[in-house]
Amino acid sequence: MAVRPDTAFRFAAPTHIGRTLSLALAAVVVNACSLHSPYVPADPRVDFTAHSSYRGLAVDQMAAGRSATIVAAETTPVSGGPTHVFQVDGGAPAGLWMADRDHLIVRRTLDVTAPLTGEILASRRHGAIQLTFLLADGRTFHTSRFHRVESDNFPRTLNRELFDLADLPGVFRTELRDAAGVAVGWLSVRILPYQGLPREYRGDVPQPLNGPIAAGAVALVDSEIHSIIDRNAFPGDRIPEGLAP
Repeated sequence: MAVRPDTAFRFAAPTHIGRTLSLALAAVVVNACSLHSPYVPADPRVDFTAHSSYRGLAVDQMAAGRSATIVAAETTPVSGGPTHVFQVDGGAPAGLWMADRDHLIVRRTLDVTAPLTGEILASRRHGAIQLTFLLADGRTFHTSRFHRVESDNFPRTLNRELFDLADLPGVFRTELRDAAGVAVGWLSVRILPYQGLPREYRGDVPQPLNGPIAAGAVALVDSEIHSIIDRNAFPGDRIPEGLAP
């Protein structure tokens, strides 16, 4: 199945974020490289890194030191094929089926009958996103809410409350836990105070999740951040793009 390498999950940002930041999608395209690093540098303390850009989501580091991208599949929902493709550098692609903004299905290949790798479900506690991982072998993992670290600024969690988007940039982190509630890793997102509010993801991700499952989880979180940005923008500045098909 062919994929379009120039298309991906598109995480658009509004053209205004309250009193202090003016966002323009065109400016993201032009200025992204000059405002911040175009990739998340490798970090020996973590084993999963990714970043968002105007083109979509790129995984810079994952298991076995590989990288990957998530691109839109050249299929239609009625065809039964994946909505998106997890394309590994130097490896076979996996299929991602975006049932809705809160449900992602991952299969080993692009065939709808291919063995299931797992599913990621998003839910919300007090308006703040948290994730549940259901693996094909029966194992389950989950996260808590993403809490702000390194400062006490508002908002304290990644949630859908109304606030000035100038207050959003910072680092938010959650613990990854197994079915028994034991901490087995963590995942964080750094929202940068630049045009487009670009995001950088890092994590200590256990092996069963470190690949298309972790990438799918990041895609869901990135879509949630897009929704937060869109919700807090002025109505005339909202851009109806995002993760869901």
